[in-house]
Amino acid sequence: MATIHSSKRQSKKNTSSDIDVQFNEAQTWGGALNAYRSATKGFSQNPQPLIFYILVSAVLIFVSSLLIHHQSVADSVQNLRITLIEGIVALFFLPFTLRYELAVAYKKQVRIDELIQLDLMMLVYLLITVVLAVALFVAGFLALIFPLIWIAPWIYLVFYPVVDLNYGPSTSFDYVIKLTKNNKGKVWGIIGVSILLTLGSSLLSFIPLFGTALSLFITLLSSTAAATLYVWLKEHLV
Repeated sequence: MATIHSSKRQSKKNTSSDIDVQFNEAQTWGGALNAYRSATKGFSQNPQPLIFYILVSAVLIFVSSLLIHHQSVADSVQNLRITLIEGIVALFFLPFTLRYELAVAYKKQVRIDELIQLDLMMLVYLLITVVLAVALFVAGFLALIFPLIWIAPWIYLVFYPVVDLNYGPSTSFDYVIKLTKNNKGKVWGIIGVSILLTLGSSLLSFIPLFGTALSLFITLLSSTAAATLYVWLKEHLV
């Protein structure tokens, strides 16, 4: 399987003790806005996967809305089945988006066929990571917001080591916890710009097709900016 700037999967799993993170401060982080500009430039230089992502996502949203529209509110079992199918489809599509985001962050050209290759072990790792991320988010929310300040940066970046370094879920969390130590403000900068862009794009969401495409673009743009920060943090280790 082709992965973006990743090491080969090892027969022996990485453990948290393998990770020793220190930062080289010789080069400073350019800021969240610069990350978004870099992501936009990367899209313009490799637009085919972006177009594929928007088209496929729009079709899936359209089909999902049709299925839900034709179901009775009381038919909870059928609605649950539709939700489950949507989740499975989203899980299979997740490696594509993560690989593309990393490719843009690494300033690499990739073909669509490189991004859609199937890796069952990676899907299992991503699924477990999703479950752990949701559990952490809920725990942080129930703990009256403050822990979310610490937890959100971990959740925002945790999926990238799974795809980029072939790490398992626990090792990926351990890695991003150490990456974001003393760098949570950088992640929150990305999140802040994402919130502003999402609010701005919501004003145009009523426009058929364009509103959906814009929302999908903003989602991918924000995630790619996060991938850009992840790569910067990773490459400034010493």
